Amino acid sequence: MQLRIVHISDIHLSLTNFVPFKQYYLNAVIKDLQHLNAEKKIDIVCLTGDLLDKGGMSFKDGGNKYENFIKDFWEPISAVLQLANDRLFIIPGNHDIDESLIDEIIENGLTATLQSVEQVNAFVSKYSAKDHQGIERQKEFKDFEKNFYGQDESRYISNFESCHTVEINGKRIGLACLNTSWRCYTKQKPDSLVMGTSQIANASSFLKGKNCDFIIGMMHHPLDFISSRKGRGYY
Repeated sequence: MQLRIVHISDIHLSLTNFVPFKQYYLNAVIKDLQHLNAEKKIDIVCLTGDLLDKGGMSFKDGGNKYENFIKDFWEPISAVLQLANDRLFIIPGNHDIDESLIDEIIENGLTATLQSVEQVNAFVSKYSAKDHQGIERQKEFKDFEKNFYGQDESRYISNFESCHTVEINGKRIGLACLNTSWRCYTKQKPDSLVMGTSQIANASSFLKGKNCDFIIGMMHHPLDFISSRKGRGYY
């Protein structure tokens, strides 16, 4: 089976670049995608983070900024490629967080606490589906994600990883969207970008349980950006 995947990242859409984005960038992207699609049908599109710039701060009010991003970026592309929303897969990047929601005291406390694999995994497990002020920075993105996809037996969405399955040409494709941005912060100390091994284990368990023919993993940061910690393995 051949699968054509389009991978796009780091769009950094803002009010400052919105006009040239609409006039030049988007049209160029659509033209390139039309050419690729004519060669061979595009099956899925992966957006691996930094959809907005600086958490979309320049847009201020006007509804959920990620829903507006979908209208401005994805809907014109999906109309041309004739791809439904279940063929689009998105993960957050470090620019998709709202740093105004970060509390310095809680931030320092989490940095001091999350010092082992076991501690990170315990946090991931406890707050997978619950709010915590330490991850409130990603709330707008996560609210959008839940509303955009919904939750059914083909997928699940958590604060730390989201998994999707889609049927293409008689094969079941699994997408593991691994969130590496939930601890991102401009003032972040070195060696503090973390990702729980349980994020990978949870995604693997779910997708294997769906008997996927192929599994694709997505993350915003390169693996060597992720800190290593003492404990049973690394994250």
